[in-house]
Amino acid sequence: MESFVNPKIQLDPRLWTPPETVVSQGPHREESAIQSLELPNLARVSALLKDRELKFPEIQSVYQVMRADCAKTKHALSQIWEVALGIPTKSLALPVRRLHVRYQTAYGTLLMLAIILNATLLMHNPSDRSLAEESALFVDEVIALAQQASQYRPLGSSGTPLYLVAASAVSNDVPKQIQLEKMLAEYGTDFTSTRWLHITNKLRAKLRKFKFDSSNS
Repeated sequence: MESFVNPKIQLDPRLWTPPETVVSQGPHREESAIQSLELPNLARVSALLKDRELKFPEIQSVYQVMRADCAKTKHALSQIWEVALGIPTKSLALPVRRLHVRYQTAYGTLLMLAIILNATLLMHNPSDRSLAEESALFVDEVIALAQQASQYRPLGSSGTPLYLVAASAVSNDVPKQIQLEKMLAEYGTDFTSTRWLHITNKLRAKLRKFKFDSSNS
């Protein structure tokens, strides 16, 4: 997951070209599985974003699938949250807590990917208002998710800094930017070995480079 926001992490190409038996997971593969979160697709998106020759039609295609998966996962998460709403975390049945954490992690990962893909496309086409509106919506969703996931700190919300990094790197709203940085600093106290603000700046610089490269292509 960190490979999406940390330029130092390069994935092995074999991750997105595994044997067919691994991809299909046999005859009992769940049809409701989230396509964007399957390992080969995750690894391929990471590689796609780090490709020097940005393939915008392919990025656009992946982004559309990501948006659809975001909507599906948000709906599933909302149903679990309605069950949990108003009940102290420790009072919930363990299976419900586990399911809640799983869907929070899935949704956060999708939001992170959608934000980065959206930003890449927006840098290529800055006049696209729908992309800008979707970006702002994704940032709001990350903030809400980080607030909701804080009850499971530290291990149950260990992926949250990654989502906050992506949102912080693209947000142009000053109050939200301040809020995101405060939340990132707070979550950063759980695992102090990673310099999250440094990675945020790296990602922001990378996205700006996309804009520069696109304007000269």
